[in-house]
Amino acid sequence: MTDNELVNGEVRLGWLTLANPSLPPIAAMLKDTGFSIEISVPLRDLVSRQQPYSRWWTGSIVDHGGNDGGYGDVPPRVMQFRDTDGFIVLIGCRKNGYKTVVGGTNSGYGRIVANYALLGGRSFKYEKINGMRSDMPAFLQWIRLNSVTVERQHDEDGRLRSAQVEMVSMNAVSLSKKLNLSMHSTWEGNKKLGQFVAQEHVVFETNVKDSKSWDEHISVHGAMLDLVSISAWRPFGFGTIEVLRHDDSKSGPNGKKYDRWCRVVTHRLFKNKELSDDSEFLFPFSEVGPAGVKRWFSLRKDYDEALDPLFSILRSEDSLSDSNVVQSGIALECLGYLIDIKKNNGAHFNRRKQISFGDALNVIVADMTVTPFKDASKTEEWVKRATAVYMGLKHYDRDTPDTLDSLNTLRDNLNVVRFWVALQIGAQPKTLSENLERDPLSKRFTEID
Repeated sequence: MTDNELVNGEVRLGWLTLANPSLPPIAAMLKDTGFSIEISVPLRDLVSRQQPYSRWWTGSIVDHGGNDGGYGDVPPRVMQFRDTDGFIVLIGCRKNGYKTVVGGTNSGYGRIVANYALLGGRSFKYEKINGMRSDMPAFLQWIRLNSVTVERQHDEDGRLRSAQVEMVSMNAVSLSKKLNLSMHSTWEGNKKLGQFVAQEHVVFETNVKDSKSWDEHISVHGAMLDLVSISAWRPFGFGTIEVLRHDDSKSGPNGKKYDRWCRVVTHRLFKNKELSDDSEFLFPFSEVGPAGVKRWFSLRKDYDEALDPLFSILRSEDSLSDSNVVQSGIALECLGYLIDIKKNNGAHFNRRKQISFGDALNVIVADMTVTPFKDASKTEEWVKRATAVYMGLKHYDRDTPDTLDSLNTLRDNLNVVRFWVALQIGAQPKTLSENLERDPLSKRFTEID
């Protein structure tokens, strides 16, 4: 390993440094297990006064002579690892058990896991960050970006004589005031023997003067991932993640200070899977645009209780389960309730300030200029069927719905919410109706003889 990378399964041996400069470094082994970022620290024994950091695993249970040596009873949340390949800042550190042999060698090790590993970071202040960049490969397909132009010259016999390739990144596009969210196009090229490989990326960036928590940045980037996932109805994930702190800059050859963007290794975020080129989208980014993104953030704020079940269904291991049919009903019931409050002044509420499930569905339909159904009779049929299925699965004293009805109701429920979201952020009704024919949720479930 020649670069400062954390490769799945490979071990790095080095030293842990704590924020307190008076504490000596601790020998450690760092490894990405594929499931977690794990640090192993050698222990002479759990009560060694020469290793007071062993209190991280025993706390005050074992007598260390009343002295923690300044290490405390738990691992610091932020530590720095360094070896011959470079520096890595570890964020969200916590103990994860230990193993020792009593008697004989009196040796062992303690385990620590970290939420995030920042490759190349130097500061101990990374629990809050000023900026985050995320690469979402799905967005490149959604916005149909193509910044590559090729000019070819042929000889008299029509054979290719030369080709000139030009790649031009688009200007940054401001999307939201939330943490100054912007969208950028970038590209990278790799020259190999006899070939040149160029790859485009769409990168989202949040960047603020006053540092914010990781969760605040991730929620903004995650909202963009949710938006493209709704359009394609696929559980897309993140590609690469980078973060920065303005006070952890680096110096260039001319002595000028530059932002230090640190690549992040983590297992806490949805990771991107290999994408095929056949992704179909219910609504295009061209109809949404920056104005639609702003409306999307407003929807996430005002209707989060109705939208959250949608994403739990999308990312569940068994998306066609009865529990997800119920989840889709919960999303619709909540959505109709919130629409009635925000747009109808609660006109469909009963005396107890509640709304029936059927009325909630009708409120949603009334708020849409087009539905996934071909005509009003199909819409009415869906309202009755969705109500029967939802009530049948929720209440033991109701008739259990047919499995085929449940599956088709789940499909219809999801499409209704997706249509409603798309219309709210600027998608055209005609586009939705046409694109539904090629959508992953376009086909009805049928019985096989």
